[in-house]
Amino acid sequence: MYHVNERKVKMDGRIFPQRHCKYVPYDGHTVCLTVPYHRLYVRRPGGPAMWCANTPRFGYDASASIFSLIEGDLGKFFHEIVTAPDEGWMDHDPVGPLRGRWAASERLTMPPYPQEQGDFTDGLPIRGIDIESAYRNCYLWDAMMDKRRSGEDGLVTVGINGIVACPIASAYTPEGAWKGLERISKPIKFPNLQCRDDLEESTLKRLKEVEVMGWLK
Repeated sequence: MYHVNERKVKMDGRIFPQRHCKYVPYDGHTVCLTVPYHRLYVRRPGGPAMWCANTPRFGYDASASIFSLIEGDLGKFFHEIVTAPDEGWMDHDPVGPLRGRWAASERLTMPPYPQEQGDFTDGLPIRGIDIESAYRNCYLWDAMMDKRRSGEDGLVTVGINGIVACPIASAYTPEGAWKGLERISKPIKFPNLQCRDDLEESTLKRLKEVEVMGWLK
C-alpha cells in the first residue's frame, strides 16, 4: 500500500532565521566551511537557496579519479564514511585495500572547450575506449552509446560541454600514475581531440613544492 501526499504550497526548503540561524563573528579566509552535521544551507546572490553536503568540490571527473584508487566495494566505502563515529572519526579508516597511492587523469576535449557556451558537435565517433573497463579507468562525460552512428565501439559525442572523456590511471608513485595515463589515453581518438601536454610536468613540480613545505608525508 502506498500513501501519496500532494504539496500545494511551494516551500523551497524554507528556513526560519530565529530558529535555525545565528551569526558567528569571524575575520579571516574561508577555505572550506565545516559544521557538525556536514550540511549547509547555501544562498547564492540572485539565485535559489538549497541544502548542500559539506564536502570539497573536486569535480565529477576528479572524484572518479579518487575512487579509482579504492580496491573494494564503493558502496561499503561510502557506508563506512557516513556511519563513522562522531568522536575519533579522524582515526577511522573506511578505505581498506588500495590500487595505488596516486591517481592521474586528464580531460580529452573538443572545441570550443574551454568555452562554456558554443556549438559542441554531437554524433562524432569515439574510438579506443574499452566500455567494459571504462567504469574503472575512464570517466565518460560528453559521450553516449549509439552503435547506429559509431559502429562496433558504440560511443559518440553528445554535444553538451566538449569534455568528452577523462582517462584515469593509478599507481604507487606520481610518475607511475602519469605513465599509466599515457598508456590509456594514447589509443583514444575522436575528431578535433585536444588536451594539455604540460600536466605531468606541472603536477610533479607542484608536488615537490608541497613536499618542501611539509604538507606531503
